[in-house]
Amino acid sequence: MDVEQINTDVSAQIDLYAKLLRLCELQHTLIEQERTDDLMVVLQRRQAIVEALGAIEQRLRPIKQEWPSVAGTIESATRAELEGKFARSRDLLMQITQADQDDALVLQQRKISVGRQLRATTSGKLTNRNYAAAAYATPGGRMDVSH
Repeated sequence: MDVEQINTDVSAQIDLYAKLLRLCELQHTLIEQERTDDLMVVLQRRQAIVEALGAIEQRLRPIKQEWPSVAGTIESATRAELEGKFARSRDLLMQITQADQDDALVLQQRKISVGRQLRATTSGKLTNRNYAAAAYATPGGRMDVSH
């Protein structure tokens, strides 16, 4: 086990999570402004960061799973530093997750609103069509357009 590599990986993970969090903030702004083209660019950037995080997490996962035994082999100041970085990494991930959940709710509410507007528009068109048919129809069911 290379403590320097662990430290490097956790630091890189924190940096990437911080970038991801900034992109989450930008994503939220773009969602609010309904700028879908720009949002797609942000989502692509996020995907690239997530892929980089996946590679780092693969290296760190065994360390995290065996942390009690690994921690016992590391000098206490270094162990405390790593534990602080692991905690910072978890905090950033929680903030990212919460931001994504908030954005999902905004998008879900927007979808519901658009659905209501579509139903109201469809209903309004049907009402107008029925009104027009009733108002201009002759007793035989045909409109009299000869006047």
